[in-house]
Amino acid sequence: MVIQIITIGHKMPDWIKSGFDHYHKKIQMKCKLIEIHPQNQKNITKFLDQKVSHIALDSLGKQFKSEHIAEQINIWKMDGINVNFYIGAHDGLPPEVLERCQKKWSLSNQTYPHHLIKIMLIEQLYRSECILNNHPYHK
Repeated sequence: MVIQIITIGHKMPDWIKSGFDHYHKKIQMKCKLIEIHPQNQKNITKFLDQKVSHIALDSLGKQFKSEHIAEQINIWKMDGINVNFYIGAHDGLPPEVLERCQKKWSLSNQTYPHHLIKIMLIEQLYRSECILNNHPYHK
């Protein structure tokens, strides 16, 4: 299983990069961050043609408990399904991305800066691994 986190934005602030790297180093699954410059955001559509599960992170998406996300990741792992997560810029994802993603998830009812969502998502991926491995991090 390979996870790609595809974001619109560039030049992550150092504190975001540090936070993302902190969790990225801890996870065991293959996970790649792909940043697309806002001026080239049409390039995001090439990822939508990949034969993977496409999930848009969107404020109107469905929210899940961490345990459910861990269960979903376990299913993807067992079935050998690769996943692309999409994070928009300050104005969200382009309509075409939202239309073509099979699922829309929300990480919170609150609004957060799009850069911070990168850390929140990678932390949830790490937390999911901990849940699946009965590691005490989740407690």
